[in-house]
Amino acid sequence: MAATISNQLFGAFLMFLVLQPFVAKSRPVKFDHGHNNVKQSPGCGITHGKSDGVFHLVENYSFFNGDPKWENFPVTYGFRSGFSLPAGLDSQEVEDAIDAAVLEWQTTAPKFAFQKVEPGDGADINIAFAELSGTKYGFAYAPPNGSLFLDIDTNWSTSSNPGTLQLDLQSGAMHEIGHTLGLGS
Repeated sequence: MAATISNQLFGAFLMFLVLQPFVAKSRPVKFDHGHNNVKQSPGCGITHGKSDGVFHLVENYSFFNGDPKWENFPVTYGFRSGFSLPAGLDSQEVEDAIDAAVLEWQTTAPKFAFQKVEPGDGADINIAFAELSGTKYGFAYAPPNGSLFLDIDTNWSTSSNPGTLQLDLQSGAMHEIGHTLGLGS
């Protein structure tokens, strides 16, 4: 069973790599309310992989050290209480994009069960937008921490056809959820 879940997670993770490559570097997170209370993150290590206009996928992936995983199901997810939103997006658009990302994982890896909870209800995967310096659009911690951060200053899109210089929020969330499930880079 573990091998099946690992293969399903890997397939979903590769699907995201084709859809939306991320650049990740190590840096602190700053919440928009001014608290620098989140530790340095190692980042996800995904870099832009298009040099000749074609994605080259390699069957190279890893799990975080110690092979962390969720022990209890369903894995709950929700926003931190009092969360802020990126400019130009409303809360329903953001929630719909996150829900769609979770549904992709649920469909791809049906052995995982997810349950949405209200903001501040102590979710396993706590989602927040925060100011991330540099070229990082998001990061997440491995189980059992489950914190998932997306950059509040990024020009996110919830449209099925993102504009120039926009990043697809659903794809970004799907990538970071992979890290909260234990996938490394």
